[in-house]
Amino acid sequence: MKEILYLDVYFLLNAAVCFVSLLCASRILSAPCKMWRCTVAAVYGGGVSCLALLLAPPVPAALLLGLAAPLPAVFFCFGGGSGKLFFLLCLFTLVTGIALGGLCEVVFYYAAFFGEGERVSLGVFLFLLFFALGAWTMWGRVLRKRLDTAVVSMSVSLGEKRVDLYALVDSGLFLQDPVSGRSVVLVKAACLEELLSASDLLSLRAGLVPRGMVNVPMTTAAGEGSLAAFCPDEAVLFSARYRKKHKKISVLIAVDLTPGAFAGCSGLVPLSVL
Repeated sequence: MKEILYLDVYFLLNAAVCFVSLLCASRILSAPCKMWRCTVAAVYGGGVSCLALLLAPPVPAALLLGLAAPLPAVFFCFGGGSGKLFFLLCLFTLVTGIALGGLCEVVFYYAAFFGEGERVSLGVFLFLLFFALGAWTMWGRVLRKRLDTAVVSMSVSLGEKRVDLYALVDSGLFLQDPVSGRSVVLVKAACLEELLSASDLLSLRAGLVPRGMVNVPMTTAAGEGSLAAFCPDEAVLFSARYRKKHKKISVLIAVDLTPGAFAGCSGLVPLSVL
């Protein structure tokens, strides 16, 4: 049985799948990437696919090559960073690539209107791509709307003191400590009166940063500024259904001196810590 395969089309399809997979991973994990880096990584992905096709390695070697191929592309596109973030970027790139590539194969093998011997053309791939991205966008908007109104229960401990509070999940909160890279949870000062000393709170209201706390830079629509934050001994998120089910998180707690609350909650939690 003979099969005609156009190497240029095969290269373009695999490069496009790699490009879309990297962009999806970037959007999911809020990891910025430059388009020229993403394009070069996609060209590398298309080249590796053609090389594997021409060499026709055994199945175990092909599986290993498929699992290892995203590593250099993700490293070039996003850089090193933390090990956890790099692993998640590789995972989402691989999963998205498998899903999108599998969708093309399903259309090729099982769609009756293509007929036997036909390959997935570039036009068909673009149709599948726009369909998948449209479904992805609609699902993402629904999910983000639900998460932006989600409330979690958490506790913050410092020394022998502990406070329990409710925090609103904010998918647009990207505050991080520039030194340690930890995410930052905003908590109203009134909720931290039992945790911080009176002198520390007075210093904060006077615009001074107490000893043992750090400045976290932030940018808002009103301009640039900073928030004083401290590293708690323990920060725990509790399950909405089961109080005994909890998750310890490594974050900084920033003190918010503004009046009011976050939609009735004392804290604001970034989506990344969930």
